[in-house]
Amino acid sequence: DKFGSPEINMMSNAGGLVSVDEVIKKPVNIIESGPAAGVIAASEFASILGIDHVISFDMGGTTSKAGTVINYNVDITAEYEVGGSSHHGRIVKGSGYPVRFPFIDLSEVSSGGGTVIWKDKTGALNIGPMSAGSEPGPVAYNRGGKEPTLTDSNLVMGIINDKMSGSDKILRKDLALKALQKLGDPYEVAESAIKLANLEMARAIRLVTVERGLDPTEFTLFGFGGAGPQVTMPVADELGIKNVIIPPEPGVFSALGLMLADIKYEARMSYPEDLKAGFNELEQRLMYQVKNPEFIKYADCRYVGQGSELTIPVEIVDRDEIIKSFTDTHNRTFGFTLDRPVEILTIRVFAIKKRVKPDIHSVKNKELAPQKRNVYINGKWENVEVYQRNALPVKKEIKGPSVIEEDGSSTFVPPGWTIFRGENDELRAVRL
Repeated sequence: DKFGSPEINMMSNAGGLVSVDEVIKKPVNIIESGPAAGVIAASEFASILGIDHVISFDMGGTTSKAGTVINYNVDITAEYEVGGSSHHGRIVKGSGYPVRFPFIDLSEVSSGGGTVIWKDKTGALNIGPMSAGSEPGPVAYNRGGKEPTLTDSNLVMGIINDKMSGSDKILRKDLALKALQKLGDPYEVAESAIKLANLEMARAIRLVTVERGLDPTEFTLFGFGGAGPQVTMPVADELGIKNVIIPPEPGVFSALGLMLADIKYEARMSYPEDLKAGFNELEQRLMYQVKNPEFIKYADCRYVGQGSELTIPVEIVDRDEIIKSFTDTHNRTFGFTLDRPVEILTIRVFAIKKRVKPDIHSVKNKELAPQKRNVYINGKWENVEVYQRNALPVKKEIKGPSVIEEDGSSTFVPPGWTIFRGENDELRAVRL
């Protein structure tokens, strides 16, 4: 098998592939493995494009997830709570079962295509956390759904087509309008709900940037998932981000992450007296699982008395260097340092085996003239051009407002943005 080991592998929480036997021994490996694949896809594709600061933004049917990729490396955390509750993307500490295991650092909010729109007792409009899910799904799917969703909103506003992309199914705009009308003027409700969702998704991105000491305006926003391209540029507007990438096949981009991921195993131990000997022992352990691997080292550090740690990359195995790196990271993340000793609780090593990656081929069809469609934008209808993605010539510039359709997704280009198809089949958008 030229693409790696012939055995069946599974994606792990840490963003690498492990064997089925490893998952059977340690099921904790795959608790949050699905969203991890999307971040890995963003990291690998960013490497192809030469973009070294990326925010991964994945919007599906029930949630939106955000992570960061810096210099083609994903952020790893050792803290996670299974079955816990969240508040605006933050895990509520103590609400679930704590797991000490490496996870890709992601924030998640309940804003997906199936997120339900509702009003509370005061008459205020709300979105989620309830979701229509895949069954019955949005009202427009005509499968018995009664509560309006974000997908219903995008449909009545004209951002997505009546004909479901990639299938012969026709979405029922009349049913969506009827459901939204229960909450007020259907178009105003739809637009307000989308704006609320955009604020929630921008909040999720701030959790993995601003609250980690990072400036989101220095990043390129990668938008994918079936619903992601509909809102990526409006969310970028909320954050002041000027560059957006919609990767090829955004609806199944996370699946591409499985094909692009490397083999990745982890070993750890409580901090030993001899730091170098400890790291060497972990490397020797991993040599039995992965042949000729590349090793990446980390240390979980905290100030004495703190209840949580920061996972620090280790480039030089030296206690003083690790402590310096921790204090710099703590200051950048939280804005302060403490006059306390630093303790290293855990050291960990990842063994990585690079795999041969499949090529990403661009399919170029004959250029087609755009169609026209009315889209509800900022309280009024505008007649905008609608393009087919696989019929766009490379580097042909398109100004917003416009829509670009493809099987599995639709990209909305709002006013003030311009977009073109790149040489690697990506859509590159820039805020003017």
